[in-house]
Amino acid sequence: MTALDFPQRRATALALLLGLGLAPPAGAQTPASAGQQLATKYCAYCHVVTPSGSGGWTNAPAFQTIAGNKQFTAASLSAFIQTQHEKMLNTGRPRNESDDIAAYIISLRRQ
Repeated sequence: MTALDFPQRRATALALLLGLGLAPPAGAQTPASAGQQLATKYCAYCHVVTPSGSGGWTNAPAFQTIAGNKQFTAASLSAFIQTQHEKMLNTGRPRNESDDIAAYIISLRRQ
């Protein structure tokens, strides 16, 4: 039996709750909705974060473009988001935030 990583555990728990007909508590955010809020706060300076959003001030790829690349997984995106990228300071996010931002990016595949 293999251990699930944190995003998989959260997704599994949510799926079990929904499968049992139990919804998360009122006001509780899904990882993807929390990730969208975090991305708007930390990533929108450079990236287009929402499908209908305006461009950042760089040529950084839009989140929907990133989501369209099937080579990226939630785990690989989270790992990248945790690191400093390009020459920008303070771009690395802690694990809990990077997992949520990655969940948001992956959720864009369905749109």
